[in-house]
Amino acid sequence: MISGLIVAADDLAQKVHSHKLEEIDKRIAEVQASDLSDPDVAKSTFDWV
Repeated sequence: MISGLIVAADDLAQKVHSHKLEEIDKRIAEVQASDLSDPDVAKSTFDWV
């Protein structure tokens, strides 16, 4: 029974990790796609960080 819980916890941790990496990649793509030459746009882009 304990080994089943360990396996379930490991599976959940892997899914959370994958989801976080996907979200980080999406945010990086958004930043790369934005026009950071305008200081106001750059500031607003990084305000949420």
